[in-house]
Amino acid sequence: MTTCIFGIGLIGGSFGMALQKSYPNMLLLGVERNPEHAQKALDRRLVHEIVQEAEALQRAELIILATPVDHLQQALPQLLDQIGTHQTIMDTGSTKQPH
Repeated sequence: MTTCIFGIGLIGGSFGMALQKSYPNMLLLGVERNPEHAQKALDRRLVHEIVQEAEALQRAELIILATPVDHLQQALPQLLDQIGTHQTIMDTGSTKQPH
């Protein structure tokens, strides 16, 4: 299975480590806009590859969104329009309504 984590900070990185421990054969892709964070994620082996969003949506069967909640609110409807029936998308946001 190929999984992609959007946002490889504390939450996304924790998912990456846990998934690798439980599913050592899983391919983990990462989408990270900050080049320094992307390099740290690779150096720490939180993901196997850093890819662009379009490539992630083509390759991943499971998509984990670990970005700030305000970004999720904008990105999720667009992402849902782009994924296929064989893909699952989940978010890690905890705030469920705007202030």
